[in-house]
Amino acid sequence: MMATRTKGGATATCSRASVAWRTRKVAKREAKAIKGAYGTFEIDREDEKEVAVYRGALTTAAVCAGATLGALQWLPNEALQTNANALDALWMSANASLAVATVMIHIYVKPLKQFLQVLCGLGALGALGVHLRFPNEAIALSFSDHAWTTLAVGPAFAALTGIAFKEGVCYGKTEAFGLFVLTPVACLSHLASAPDQAQATLWGLWAVIFATFAVRKYTQEVAEDVGDKSVFWFLSLTEEEQAKVLAQMQNKTVVSVEE
Repeated sequence: MMATRTKGGATATCSRASVAWRTRKVAKREAKAIKGAYGTFEIDREDEKEVAVYRGALTTAAVCAGATLGALQWLPNEALQTNANALDALWMSANASLAVATVMIHIYVKPLKQFLQVLCGLGALGALGVHLRFPNEAIALSFSDHAWTTLAVGPAFAALTGIAFKEGVCYGKTEAFGLFVLTPVACLSHLASAPDQAQATLWGLWAVIFATFAVRKYTQEVAEDVGDKSVFWFLSLTEEEQAKVLAQMQNKTVVSVEE
């Protein structure tokens, strides 16, 4: 009797495995081949997940940043002090989400991507330093009250500026270019202790543009955020392998990145 159950279980397992294999095979067959600079490639589920995480990270950063600015603008100092932990959580969540975005973003030149990640890390360390310098108040409030703290947390804003530049150049997005210009302008206005009303206007506009930038990412095709996978594949090859690929291209041989 035990042998019969084992046989049935094995048969069911094999059947499920066969169905799963056929499903993957059909899905792969139905995927559209995209012609890249160095060969053809397909957008798979892993690509879709990475893009979803990237866009979600940008959205989270925009929401947290907007909520922090809103609190600074509309809540009295007493309420800000009372909710210091919540404000710190918003600040660090924005920084962490931005860091995730720098990990998931697709940039052909790897050192540039790593540079954005370093900037995010420096921004987080700077925020920690501000917290240690003013342990009895929220990081956001310290940033608002002490202009020099811009130098400490500024690298994170620089990372966002880099992301905005990449998005603007690659897709010609107006809001991306707006974010690229407005982020350093807002930071410099704070560092220079510009009039409060001018700063409030700049940061308010920055929050709106950041939110617009994040939301409009969802209107793009996944393939746009993935980029040309054949370029990533080509750059991962040795010089000898790259030469072979270029020779194949000259001979008009189709190269498949998926192989």
